[in-house]
Amino acid sequence: MRFWNKFRLRSLTFFPLPCLYALFWFFSRHSSFAHNDWYGLHVVLWTLVAVIWFVRQNFIYWELDLGCLRQRWLWKKTDVVLQDVKRVGYMNYKRPSSWGLEIDYIHPGPMIVRDTMLVDPVDREQFIAALRQFAPQATFDV
Repeated sequence: MRFWNKFRLRSLTFFPLPCLYALFWFFSRHSSFAHNDWYGLHVVLWTLVAVIWFVRQNFIYWELDLGCLRQRWLWKKTDVVLQDVKRVGYMNYKRPSSWGLEIDYIHPGPMIVRDTMLVDPVDREQFIAALRQFAPQATFDV
């Protein structure tokens, strides 16, 4: 099963900056301002920052199958064995309507590794139901 990350308006945070610099650059071409070439450079740089921020926020998804929960973000992949999942709950237990879920897991072995995966899928209820099915040993605080 594949679950996509929710689209957030905060991923569009940096897009007004290149638009503003493009306006400055456009209007500075018709003036005698000496440093108008810097506006073009700012347009390119802030557009690159805005695109990277947008991709970073929105191209995350989770794959869930019988033995593994896999988080994918572009070329980065994180695998969690479902038997290692200990807790699934809200990030802020005082405000259960907070935006994301926390999945706490422990990798057993010679060096015990405790970690947390933050998830915010579009269909939260279906994601939680699938986790309940594939990881019944986990504690669910949702």
